[in-house]
Amino acid sequence: MWAYWNFYGDLQNDLLGILPINRMGKEAMELKAVLGRACERNSIYRYDADCRDGGVNTPIAGKKLKFDAWKGILLNDKLPLERFFGVPKKDGRYINNSVGAFATEFQKAVSDSPAEFLQNVLNMKEEINVVFVKALARGIAYSNRHDEVDNGSIEEMFLKYPYDYGTGIALEYCEIIERKQDILWSESTLDMLCSIIHERRAFIQDKSEEDAEASKETIEKAESKMLYFVVGVAARAISGILFGNRSALEKFKAPLDELVDDVDFVSRYACVHALWTAYYIDRDWAIARIIRMYHSDFRLAGISVQCRVQQVIQW
Repeated sequence: MWAYWNFYGDLQNDLLGILPINRMGKEAMELKAVLGRACERNSIYRYDADCRDGGVNTPIAGKKLKFDAWKGILLNDKLPLERFFGVPKKDGRYINNSVGAFATEFQKAVSDSPAEFLQNVLNMKEEINVVFVKALARGIAYSNRHDEVDNGSIEEMFLKYPYDYGTGIALEYCEIIERKQDILWSESTLDMLCSIIHERRAFIQDKSEEDAEASKETIEKAESKMLYFVVGVAARAISGILFGNRSALEKFKAPLDELVDDVDFVSRYACVHALWTAYYIDRDWAIARIIRMYHSDFRLAGISVQCRVQQVIQW
């Protein structure tokens, strides 16, 4: 469901309405009273006879559109940026016609036919909203058929829509590289990964909060953040490339050296992960940095055994 202006208040009102009165504390009772006055609807959900909620949909939800129809949506500059909560349809569903909602549907369509949609977008001469570019990249990355897309076409996308084209695109590009079985990439893609790491601070919205939280990170948090943090995914992508392209280490040494002394714990942890892969290529170079990092922060020695075992198996 898509969030709207009062969504979280309505959601809290729904959740509090489920709790038994005799199990609610004073604060919960007071909050329920306030939300009960503020919320105009009894519930943010609309249930039918089969207990299915009404929810929110786009006008094209459930439809399988051809790319010609999608092209009209991609070039529609009149789509609202934010959704508004209008009058529900007869079945209780609300219509969300925002750019973000259509982008979600576009991502689903791309995931079903990634090679076809990518080629069609590459053939377009017109500019499209960055939200759709991100949806295109994410659709490819998370598609079960992403290996059907050749690296050459993906690299065309990297060049047509650079990683700094808009917020979040760098992460999606790194995820594509990490997930692809074909790990043979051109020099321009290797350079892109190096640039993303070099410019990593640009992808952190609140740098002061990042610095303040650096000393509080745990191994568990670091391993979790590596899954959606740009530097973490980039480091994992680099590890994957090194398994099939040992000579690429020379290009990646400089960006990995930057991460060795990074203030951010997750970045340093991601670096250790990549260094253990580099260890099997240039042992002296990698071990010198791993030991230095362990001496500077004992938490870095906690890289999971599972990660190490996976690396050994792949080698």
